[in-house]
Amino acid sequence: MPAKEVTFVSLVAAAVAAIVAAFAPLGEAMETSMSSGGSTVTRTYGVSTFQTDGAWVLVVVSVPVLLTILPNVVPRRGARIVSAVLLWICCVIGAASIG
Repeated sequence: MPAKEVTFVSLVAAAVAAIVAAFAPLGEAMETSMSSGGSTVTRTYGVSTFQTDGAWVLVVVSVPVLLTILPNVVPRRGARIVSAVLLWICCVIGAASIG
């Protein structure tokens, strides 16, 4: 597969992953209330990262998308290498911060 196609596929994959990470219901929230009969009613529902953490999440999820735009705008081998190294560094930082 030519480099041009690979960089475009990586851009699409990063954009889809960013949208899912920001807007898919990946978390869970629970509400408990009392009914008029005196029994407890608990409701559990999914919430997205955008709903729980706000608009700043869009900044965080846009970083990989911006890094994958670089080799699409500058079609040189050096741009692909820089993009890959920066994405790798982001993955290491992200892996170290989760948990």
